[in-house]
Amino acid sequence: MSDEEFSDASDEDYDMSDDNNNDDDMADLDEFDGDSDRFQGLLERDIEEAKAQGYNAGWSHNPLELTVWVGINVSFLEEEFAASCGLYRDKQIVGKLVFTTPPQYMKSHPRAEEKKLMVRQSNDADLNKAKLNDIHTFGLWWTLEQRLNEHLKLKWSTIVASANQAVTNTVDKGDNLIKEVMEMCAVSREMAALAVEKYKNIERISEVLFDESVQAALAKELKNNKNKKKTITTAAAARENNPLVEIATFVKLFLATCTHNCLVCNEPHPLELLKPTVCERQLCNFQLTNLGLGINVESEITNSPHAVDYHICMTIAAASGRHFTPFPSVQSELMVDGQKKSFDFVSDRPSEIAEVLQKLPPMGELQNWVKGGVLKDKLDELHPLLYKLLRWILGTNRAHLHKLEGDQRLSGVQTEWQFVLKSSPPAKEIAFQQHKLEHGSSFYAFHGSPIANWHSILRHGLKNYSGTASQANGAVYGPGIYMAVDSATSLGYARGTSTTWNNSAFGTGLRCMALCEVIQYGPTEPKDCIGRLHRPNCHHKSNAPFYRLEEEEFICTRFLLLYPGNGSVNLLAKDIQIPKSLVAVSMRSTALLAEGEADGTAPASSKKKGAKKGGKSAKKEAKKKETAAATKKKKEKKKETATDGSKKKKATKKV
Repeated sequence: MSDEEFSDASDEDYDMSDDNNNDDDMADLDEFDGDSDRFQGLLERDIEEAKAQGYNAGWSHNPLELTVWVGINVSFLEEEFAASCGLYRDKQIVGKLVFTTPPQYMKSHPRAEEKKLMVRQSNDADLNKAKLNDIHTFGLWWTLEQRLNEHLKLKWSTIVASANQAVTNTVDKGDNLIKEVMEMCAVSREMAALAVEKYKNIERISEVLFDESVQAALAKELKNNKNKKKTITTAAAARENNPLVEIATFVKLFLATCTHNCLVCNEPHPLELLKPTVCERQLCNFQLTNLGLGINVESEITNSPHAVDYHICMTIAAASGRHFTPFPSVQSELMVDGQKKSFDFVSDRPSEIAEVLQKLPPMGELQNWVKGGVLKDKLDELHPLLYKLLRWILGTNRAHLHKLEGDQRLSGVQTEWQFVLKSSPPAKEIAFQQHKLEHGSSFYAFHGSPIANWHSILRHGLKNYSGTASQANGAVYGPGIYMAVDSATSLGYARGTSTTWNNSAFGTGLRCMALCEVIQYGPTEPKDCIGRLHRPNCHHKSNAPFYRLEEEEFICTRFLLLYPGNGSVNLLAKDIQIPKSLVAVSMRSTALLAEGEADGTAPASSKKKGAKKGGKSAKKEAKKKETAAATKKKKEKKKETATDGSKKKKATKKV
């Protein structure tokens, strides 16, 4: 669907301001239906109620259609989360209802399939005089629009019944009285409505309205109200099932839960994710790419071109390597020589995926196609599966990648390709912060892996694959996630490869290395190692040169560093200067942790009141384990030397 379809039937600028709400407009509406007076009042009330709840709302019309809209401010969203949804935090989400045949409020059921229910974003905060080029799609617009459409289908009969009841109540309580005042005192509808609102009964109204000074005061008040765009309603009480408030409430609920559930089947994910996507069911992956659910490819190319470039590179590398999981579920049908022909990818021929992706032109050309609105058509010309494959690559990625610029960049890493990398779901991030609190501190270390492996890492996070088919390197020093505190060691394990995207801005031979934050678990002396986090040369593997982490929950990726060609660097992780703005825990995770503290659902160790006690307790427990391990080691030594009386005596004295 193009942005033009969001416009009115006319070619004029789409005007959604309250400036259109004038007497002439209302008079025009009267021509379409005898009930329009009453539904006009209902429309005014619903708009006023939406505004009272903090939303922007308005309407406009032409002879063919009545358009009603509600705007939801999304500036409250965390920047990273908004980016993952393809949203601009300085723009509003706009829900638009179009009523036709007749063009009267609540006289038809606007549906998305008829392009009479739409969801977009607008440049203008107040939506006044919004032009066509001020209205945009965003990453989840299609999914949100379809979900909202289904929601309104289920509720529409209730919404209509509520509207009819509200109109009936309005007529019973005020409309007849207003008409009586208009006839008796020869005043406008607005003057009569204001008089009814202020003076309530006909006797009092008839007295005051024949006083010219009172009429002048009311006229002045009406003018002030109009300048303030205040709508005078015939019944002040808010009603249930206001469709504008219903839309706004649904949009906010969707944004709050879209990372909890699959975008297709709506089943909950095992853990809340960083960004909205589908579950791992094959059918949901199929619908993600083939039905257009989820991510908006055009938005990603426009806003995150370097991240898209990297995703293409690592997918080509994964398709050319040993382990390509997850595998794309992409299918397309075309008419070839008068016959329907199906296209798809087969898991035992992954190289075909790399061949198709190599057909992509440089990123600059892709961005030009997006601006021209021809991206899908151009990619379909290159290969019938190319657009859907690109959608699958971006839509199934569960990590957040954001290129660092200016004073946010890390110093000393000797590469311009630096990204914030967050692959931990909020629940894991919160657990990580709790472990950090319990064990006192954390440290930074590098993790290098061939680019083909990052296709999986960005979807599942860093995993302990030792002893499994997904193991990339040997586990000579035992099972776990291997890390190094010096970059040269980790880059050696990243091993450059030439099988990346030929048109990439990164060039070929790309090596990838993550800078990770690791919980400082257990004693720092290698000889006192108690397991779970093994330091170099610990007594479990005295010749091990690396850190080895058995617990996945003790590590979180923070940054991704890319080194094209023969690029390299030799520095210690502890020497990297990380800007303060990037050190803080994400606002989203902190908010969730604070919420748990407030309602008592957070573990005791995470609560502020018991934080120190939790930290002391954890340290005390670690100390006990250290002492127990040391005692056990000394007892074993004592047993070995039991035959030597003097040594036995010395060992006993030490113990």
